[in-house]
Amino acid sequence: FVEPSGNSIVIWKGYDKKKNPELYVQKLSKNGLRLWQNEGIQLTESRIEKVDYSLRLDKRGYAHISYITKSISSSNKFSVKYQTLTPGGKFLSDSLKGVLYSSNNTLSETEVVPDNKSGSFIFWLENQNQKTVLLAQYIDSTGSKKWGNKPLLISKTISNVLNYSVGKLGNSIYVAITYQGNNKIVYQHLISDKGKLLWGNDGKLLTYQKGSQTNPQFAFIDSSVVVSWTNEFEKLKDVFIQRFDITGTRMWGNNGKRIINIKGNQFGQRIVYDRKNGVVLAWIDKREDNPNADLYIQKVDLKGKFVWDSSGVMIS
Repeated sequence: FVEPSGNSIVIWKGYDKKKNPELYVQKLSKNGLRLWQNEGIQLTESRIEKVDYSLRLDKRGYAHISYITKSISSSNKFSVKYQTLTPGGKFLSDSLKGVLYSSNNTLSETEVVPDNKSGSFIFWLENQNQKTVLLAQYIDSTGSKKWGNKPLLISKTISNVLNYSVGKLGNSIYVAITYQGNNKIVYQHLISDKGKLLWGNDGKLLTYQKGSQTNPQFAFIDSSVVVSWTNEFEKLKDVFIQRFDITGTRMWGNNGKRIINIKGNQFGQRIVYDRKNGVVLAWIDKREDNPNADLYIQKVDLKGKFVWDSSGVMIS
């Protein structure tokens, strides 16, 4: 992740001098110089397994980190933990180096989103009753849990979560959840900083299209979110795009817009806001008349109109 100053912060799993697996963080200057000691800062000091980890920066350059550990000897085998580092590489407080949640159930795939007030929204998956569900908690700058002692359940308990992605939209958190059913489906949530599910308990369905919906990618524009996804139907893959306002209302039709109307397979898309008047979408394109896969891009304005060539612009 890149700081506002242009420096970068990275996190990785390495080994200490006793060959124990630990997490480390390092800050690199614009020129690639290591700023936090030669070997980085050791984040953890335990011999237990580190299952997953996440790092994001707030506007001040503070590094917010969540990670999951697994212990064979503990009564609660899995734990979600968190830590915050100042731009100088110091732990914000010893009290913040703690356990957020523990369970005998399998925990995985944590994500952290800073609130830009020295607190964090932390997400993770848990296997409960043979289903994978998405849980979350909000901690303030003192490490206090703002959403109660128990974490907030976001996903449906009758469905299996395959994966999810999160981002900050104003003072709220946007979440896109992919569920496994007969087909893969995507629901979206907007969660207030008070822990209220603003788009209902089930959230907003991404699209009514037939087939499976995968790889939701999003960008925020003012008080709206532009989402792109891959529709897989009858052995073909197509990329679509849609815009939702702050209430979850679809702005570009019920099923959004197909990014290109050409036979073949389009997938693997990524989306960015151009900071002016639209988004730029990139995707892998394997067209019916071409044995090779190419990389294409397209610009979409705020009204959902394609700005560049209707066939997309090939860049590789």
